[in-house]
Amino acid sequence: NATSALGSIGGSAKAAVPFLINVVDDVNWEVSVNAVKSLGQIGPAASIAVPVLGRALKSENEMIRSNAAMALSGIGKAAIPALIAALSDTNKIVRRTAAFSLSRIDKLPKETLLALTATLDDNDVSVRVSAAAALAKVDPSSRKKTMLILTEALNSKDEFTRGFANYSLKKIRELDALAIEKKVKSLILQLHNKDATIRYKAIVALGKMGQAASGAVKDLITLLGDSDKRVSSGTFAVLKRIGSPEAVKAVNHYLENRKKPD
Repeated sequence: NATSALGSIGGSAKAAVPFLINVVDDVNWEVSVNAVKSLGQIGPAASIAVPVLGRALKSENEMIRSNAAMALSGIGKAAIPALIAALSDTNKIVRRTAAFSLSRIDKLPKETLLALTATLDDNDVSVRVSAAAALAKVDPSSRKKTMLILTEALNSKDEFTRGFANYSLKKIRELDALAIEKKVKSLILQLHNKDATIRYKAIVALGKMGQAASGAVKDLITLLGDSDKRVSSGTFAVLKRIGSPEAVKAVNHYLENRKKPD
């Protein structure tokens, strides 16, 4: 109970880190699991626990192993070297768990991306899938290869691999959708800027997004009558490209009004 409670305090429990490190190897596996969990919940303040968590990552106990992976990702950047080293472990479960943990750390440095890229050629399909899932989330330039690995894994004979590939593809789609939504909202704000050049640049950016920019249609329609010709003509072109029913209706209405005599 004590080891579990310490984690709920978070970073403020830094003073308890040495105690938790000492009980990670407790004979009672439940105590070990709670200690490992708490170290992860304390986060970056528990960075001195990385070596012991790295060893726990290789535990024969699945609960200790999986929680050690989560704890390392909770600690963050200080745990990256240990996780990179684990990508070369002889145990495939350790390798794939390390790849998954790296995917939970923000803004991975270049050397980590290179290590994950090398892991795409691992001799075990479940490890390749874990590395592909991690890279696809953090490095869009890897998508051509990583998405192929994930898609092919949907037909794997291994149940874990199939399930994880399906989960990862779903998660990637969700993250992509959130990123697009965030970008569109930001551009919508720029559409209402007093500076015509900023409005025009936002229109161009939305145009490049195509149908993904459908969330901006209502705001774009208001710019069809903009006093700046670049803005109005650019808006017309973007609405045509988006091509949603609402966008098409607005384009047709705009054309009809232009045909009417003054």
